[in-house]
Amino acid sequence: MNEGSQRKAVQSGTGLCHVLWRRSRLNTEFVALGIIILIGLFLRCYHLGYQSLWLDELYTAIESDPAIREHGLNYYLTNVDQQPPLLFLLERLAIGLCHNNEWALRIVPAMAGTGGIWAIYLLGCELKNIRLGLFSAAFLSINYFSIYYSQEARPYSLVLFFSILSMLFFLRGIKNPSLKNWLWYALLTLLMLYTNYFGALVCFVQLILIILIIYKERLYDRKFLFLLLLAGLMVVLGVLPLLRYVSGLTKISQFWAELPGEHIPIDYFFVFFGNSDLLSPILSLLLISFFAQLFGSNTIENGKIWERQQTYLFIVCSIWIVTCLLFPFFRSYLVMPMMVERYSISILPAFILILASGLEIIRADNVRYILFTLYALLSLSSLVMVKQYYTKINKTQFREVAAYMASDTSMMFPVLTRNTAWQQTYYLKKFHYRSPVYNYSYSNPGLDSFLRKSDSRKGFWIVMIHPSGNSEKENPLFQDSLYTLLKQEQFFDCEAALFIQKDYFGPGSIRILPSDLPESKRFHSEGKDLIPLWDGEPISMPDKKLRAGTYQMLLVSRGTPLAGVFPHVQCEVNGTSIGAYSLNLHETLQRFTFNISRDTMVSMQFRMDNDSNSLATHEDRNAFIQTILLVPENPLN
Repeated sequence: MNEGSQRKAVQSGTGLCHVLWRRSRLNTEFVALGIIILIGLFLRCYHLGYQSLWLDELYTAIESDPAIREHGLNYYLTNVDQQPPLLFLLERLAIGLCHNNEWALRIVPAMAGTGGIWAIYLLGCELKNIRLGLFSAAFLSINYFSIYYSQEARPYSLVLFFSILSMLFFLRGIKNPSLKNWLWYALLTLLMLYTNYFGALVCFVQLILIILIIYKERLYDRKFLFLLLLAGLMVVLGVLPLLRYVSGLTKISQFWAELPGEHIPIDYFFVFFGNSDLLSPILSLLLISFFAQLFGSNTIENGKIWERQQTYLFIVCSIWIVTCLLFPFFRSYLVMPMMVERYSISILPAFILILASGLEIIRADNVRYILFTLYALLSLSSLVMVKQYYTKINKTQFREVAAYMASDTSMMFPVLTRNTAWQQTYYLKKFHYRSPVYNYSYSNPGLDSFLRKSDSRKGFWIVMIHPSGNSEKENPLFQDSLYTLLKQEQFFDCEAALFIQKDYFGPGSIRILPSDLPESKRFHSEGKDLIPLWDGEPISMPDKKLRAGTYQMLLVSRGTPLAGVFPHVQCEVNGTSIGAYSLNLHETLQRFTFNISRDTMVSMQFRMDNDSNSLATHEDRNAFIQTILLVPENPLN
């Protein structure tokens, strides 16, 4: 074989090896992306229905009910919950396929949040390279803010998904102005705008970028300008049906948000990463790495603006962040406060791209991967252990308070609540609670007349959402001579209290309270006195004189478990057992019947027969009685 033939053979072999190496590398990268997406999917779907729907999610649950016709949904979205319709239409499909429950309502945001991982991978590849795409996807996969709002039945993860894709095809359309790219841009931008009104800020970002790029690069190519105008016209025409919903925004005269501070960009940045002290050093280091490379490089970059990758990424992300923060910032001071972190979730990808770029430009592979591994471990530790995200309740427990009220069918009285009656009907209907729910305010003269309709109002529940102290129960309207507090229970961010007329159980009823016992036999917890049962010792109530007849004993009590087992309480009257029952964490009403053959003084004793505690786990099984009622059913004389 001559020298020329040998060289050709070597070149042929080298080319084949190069192709095989590239394919192997691509396969590795796709496997890595698949693993990243699966991790993100798991983090977004795990315990998806664990917590109750909270206030804002209840808007979605009620408005997405397929039983509500189109005109009803339109009314809600223009007068009650001013939102574009896309999320609610998707939720109707999810409810139709599953059921109207927490899991079905949250699966759409969870899928959108997972899709955002794939979308930001594509955006990272578009701006720079596959490595930036993978790091961006990995950062978003384990991002606390994205996970949280991927498990919330609101439009935030959906607008995050569409805003990334809209920006992706916008940048592709600039670099490769094809009809396909700009049609995809128009479609995805419309989906973004039909998901959340704050998506319009991303359009402003794109408008600023296109003006800057056309001016800088002298992009006066006819085909490019035609496709750009075509896409813009499609977006404008596609938005016209949305104007009927946008008109509802003019009806908002006040809003609960506070005026933003002067450190908004910094505050939002750390909020987007869970305000985690564990992550702050690494986040700061990656920011320094990014800007050090951006401003410290001596390399002169030539070519079009999108070919100067680091500069282009900075221009896109900085305009993205500044525009989406400055507009609501100024409007908050000039018109009405409107800045809430979750409303600005569409800028999260810009922050992530900057951090991923700060990691990607580190030249030493070992340092780069060690740094990201440390970040991932700390991020997951913060999520699972510090914040206890999957095990700690952090949403208002509308579901639990409704189940508590519906647990005793004999106490299904009307419900009073402040400004959340409409939302509370969702869970009350699920638990077959038959009585009506009313909004009230202390300034409402109808409240007093409602409470004093003794013929029709034998009792009522008051449900407090975002309670502050005992201001509700201490109000004179609830402490008048007609009503008495029978039982109450606190849940996360809400509380339920049952008031009944003092003559509800008829004449001759006797009520025994903790205050009837000596101080030494009382236990003070969560602002109220209780009768404790512990140490296995029985506790005796003050003797009461009863006439002969049949009586009901009503006990309002609760307990704390040990190893999953709750207290078991024995009840005795005059030394004879009348029954026993097991308690749970919430105050429940238990009933027993007993007979008295003649007028006499009656003694009552209560004893927990399974008292125990654990030094290892610091658990203690205890029982607490709040109220005892003795109600005559059939007096003999």
